[in-house]
Amino acid sequence: MFENESVQDLMDLAMDTPYGKTCSALWAEAARRAGVEGLEREEIWCYLRLAQAFTMGGEVTRMVAPFMWVDKRRKERPDLFDADMQDSFAWYYKYVILVLRDVPQASADECFNALREMREFYQSLGDSLKAYYLREYYIFSMLGRDEEADEAYRKWKIADVSEHSDCVACDPQHEVAYYSQRGEWDKAVEVGEEALANSQDSCSSQPSTLYCNMLLPWLYTGQDDKHGRRIFTLCSAIATVLRF
Repeated sequence: MFENESVQDLMDLAMDTPYGKTCSALWAEAARRAGVEGLEREEIWCYLRLAQAFTMGGEVTRMVAPFMWVDKRRKERPDLFDADMQDSFAWYYKYVILVLRDVPQASADECFNALREMREFYQSLGDSLKAYYLREYYIFSMLGRDEEADEAYRKWKIADVSEHSDCVACDPQHEVAYYSQRGEWDKAVEVGEEALANSQDSCSSQPSTLYCNMLLPWLYTGQDDKHGRRIFTLCSAIATVLRF
């Protein structure tokens, strides 16, 4: 299959294919063919796009392998990486950290080693480390190291926004999660409802993700009646996704 298509043809086809298994398979085949044909830059781009396709196609744990291939190649041949490649690599570093956080087989040492390398790479780009501090917060929080998690959260809050920072429309969901984890339900509601009232701050994940994060704060503050319709709608949507 695809024997007559060039690597560029496969890349173009993959770019035009919606995220999912077919898209990921096209990027994987393009990466394989680029490697066979000695097209080094195209091979790197294909593995970067494969990591993206796995992430956006709902197979986020599979993005680690192509990402690590790119990381190894970057260390071996930094001359092959232009600014666009560096930016793409930086963006997907954030997903790798969160994958490690959620994979039971990943040890604390592996998480901290990945964090260390992420910090070093971001520093080499002159970044403010805002995205790094958020990942550091989640790792410390997961491990129950509350004081260090609080310090990482504080640094995240005051760090300047950079081109590698997360979507500003998604920031409130992290704030709500922070206060919820500490049982500060009233504060979680205050932050979340303020963000929901600002309809200008939205993206493809918002406000639906924030509504999900607000379920427990609303329930714990006795506002489940006030927001009953929203809660019912969200639960119905979640059930539909799980069923399919």
